[in-house]
Amino acid sequence: FAACCAIGPAVLVPDDPGAPLEISVRIWDAAGELVNEDGTSTGKLHRTLEELAGWCVRENPVPDGTVLLTGTGIVPPDEVALAAGYRVEVEVEGIGILANPVRAAS
Repeated sequence: FAACCAIGPAVLVPDDPGAPLEISVRIWDAAGELVNEDGTSTGKLHRTLEELAGWCVRENPVPDGTVLLTGTGIVPPDEVALAAGYRVEVEVEGIGILANPVRAAS
């Protein structure tokens, strides 16, 4: 999964990291057709963000600027496989949309 970790042009540090955020993921094919759309919330994570961050720093040196990635919690159905030319959009309520084209790895 080379080059699959898009973080965006900015990072938001929320005033209340424990407040749940609504997340939507949309996948468009090369022809511009929507092939999958789903949503979730950070409130559905098995562990809180504070708990996850606490475990990260408990036994590890963590430099400033480190990003803890949890994934979206959304898994498209088996019949939806990304291909070059597709576009993936991840929208977080109150923050915006991170959209990226899918390209073949070089």
